[in-house]
Amino acid sequence: MKIGRVLDEQYKVEILARFTSDSAGNLCTSDLSLVLYGTRRICQNIVTEKDKANEVKRSVMADMRRLASLFLQFR
Repeated sequence: MKIGRVLDEQYKVEILARFTSDSAGNLCTSDLSLVLYGTRRICQNIVTEKDKANEVKRSVMADMRRLASLFLQFR
């Protein structure tokens, strides 16, 4: 469980804090389903691609932003 806590803190600092404060970025950081989606994706991808951490981070952020934009369009 200690690895999960460290990963959660890294996720908050490296992913959630980096979103811009526009409507999609705010939704990415506040909506529980998007936060959980990002957490799951980052956990899966970091384990499989340890040497590509920056690419994984960018990919997860892009996916979360895309989902947030879709949520906003359907509102």
